[in-house]
Amino acid sequence: MKVAFYRGRKRLANRIIADLTGGPFSHVEVVLEQYPNGWALCVSASMMDGGVRVKLINISTADWLVITVNKGVTVSDAWQWFYQHSSAKYDYTGAMRYRVPFLKQSQKKKYCSEAVAEILQMPKSNHPNGLFNDLQRYVA
Repeated sequence: MKVAFYRGRKRLANRIIADLTGGPFSHVEVVLEQYPNGWALCVSASMMDGGVRVKLINISTADWLVITVNKGVTVSDAWQWFYQHSSAKYDYTGAMRYRVPFLKQSQKKKYCSEAVAEILQMPKSNHPNGLFNDLQRYVA
């Protein structure tokens, strides 16, 4: 399974997330299908898109780092997760829990690294940089 980490700094929110979490990444996606032209069909929860969604993204730019992880999770598993959570809104407070731990965790909303961690059947991750570090032992 491929996972794409966003390290672009074009938007203020991306710079803030990366800086506050002590790493280069501000967003993460699971790659469902990759095409020869650099585009990929991805699933995650997005602040910009308002929640859980599937989106066509050009992950061949320098803003993205794509890794392959061996977790025994299939693309079919990722689609199943998406169908179960496709109506979930973006969890702004959950995404900030790494800095403000008393904020309430929503069971109905998702943020990107939480969504990807669930798809990969890993413990919840509070931010993309933490998830990247947690996945290093599974990198192919």
